[in-house]
Amino acid sequence: MGASYPHMFLILLLLRGANAALKSPAGPKWQTLSGGPPLVIARGGFSGVFPDSSQFAYQFALTASLPDVVLLCDLQFSSDHIGFCKTGLTLDNSTTVSERFPKMERTYKLLGEDVHGWFSLDFTAEQLVQNITLIQNIFSRPSTFDDSLGMYTLDDVVELHPPQIWLNVQYNSFFLEHKLSSEDYILELPKDSLSYISSP
Repeated sequence: MGASYPHMFLILLLLRGANAALKSPAGPKWQTLSGGPPLVIARGGFSGVFPDSSQFAYQFALTASLPDVVLLCDLQFSSDHIGFCKTGLTLDNSTTVSERFPKMERTYKLLGEDVHGWFSLDFTAEQLVQNITLIQNIFSRPSTFDDSLGMYTLDDVVELHPPQIWLNVQYNSFFLEHKLSSEDYILELPKDSLSYISSP
C-alpha cells in the first residue's frame, strides 16, 4: 500500500504541471509550416506511467496533455478482424499472453525474416479482451498497473472522443497476407473518427 504513494504523488505532480502549461500566456508565432503550435502526439497514450495503449494511458493523456492532443494507435488485428491498439507486432513483450496461452507461440515471416512470438491474429477479440492483460514493455518503468488493464480496441479509443486520432498501420502487408484488410476495417469506422492515417 505504502509503495503506491510515490506513484500517486508523481501523477498529481504531472497533472499540476499540465494544468500550469494550459494557462501560459500566448507567445510568439510558432515556426511550423502552419504557424500554429506543434502537435502533441500521445503514442499509446500516456505510456510512461501506465502500460502502453491501455485505457488509463489514453484517458490520462487526454486529461494531462494539451487540449488538442493526438492519440496515436498502432493497429493490430484479432483473427475475427477487430482492431486493437498495440505497439509492436508480437504481444509477448507487453502483455501476459505467454503466461495465459503458453502453447500459442508461433513463427511468421516478416520481410523475409522469421519472427517468433505471440501474435494478435492467432486469437479472437474475445480471447484477447477476456484473458490477456497489459504490462509495461520498458521494464525500467513502474509496474504498478501491470496485469490490471486489458487490451484496448480502436473502437474504445474512438469512444473517448479525443480531439484527434492518428491510426498507424505499421504491419499492413503482414495482416493482408492473413486476409485481414486494414482498408476494409478503416472504411467501416464512424465517419470522421480518424484525423491521420499512416503506413510505411
